[in-house]
Amino acid sequence: MISNFKSLLHEWFVMPKQQKNQPYSIIDPRIADLVEAFNAIEGVTTIASCQGHCSGRDHHPYVYFSAPIEFAAWLSEQCRESRKDKRHYTQWEVEGVFNGENELTFSLFSPLYRQNYLHKGWWYLGWHRQRIDHELELLTDIVKQSKFIHVVNKAR
Repeated sequence: MISNFKSLLHEWFVMPKQQKNQPYSIIDPRIADLVEAFNAIEGVTTIASCQGHCSGRDHHPYVYFSAPIEFAAWLSEQCRESRKDKRHYTQWEVEGVFNGENELTFSLFSPLYRQNYLHKGWWYLGWHRQRIDHELELLTDIVKQSKFIHVVNKAR
C-alpha cells in the first residue's frame, strides 16, 4: 500500500514537472523498452507512444505504429491469448486507422485505460501504476517473441 501511495504521489507531483521540461520527441522511460522492441522488427516503425499519465500531459498508455498487416494481426492475436491466460490485468487491443496520407497504421492500447484515464486516471495510472508497468513488460516480451518468429521464418 505504501508503494501505491508513492506511485500516486509521483504521478501527481513529480511527473508533471518532468513532462513540462521534456520535448515530445523523448520516449517515456516506462514504455521505452516496448518502443525499442517494435523498432527492432523489420518493417515496423513506431510513430508515437505514451506510458500513461494521470496528470500533466494526461493520457492513456499506447503505441502508435506502422507495420505489415500480418504483424498487426499476429500482435492482436497474442494480446487476446495473453488475456485468456491471465497474464494481463486488462485487455490490450490493436486497432487500425488511416493516417493523413491514407496509409494504414495501428495503435496498441487498453480500452479500459483509454476509456477511464480522465475519470479514474489517478487509480489506474497512479495508485496501480505497477500493474501498467507489468503489462508493458509483458507486451515487450510478446513483441520480442515476434522478432524471434520473423528471424526463424526468414531462415526457412
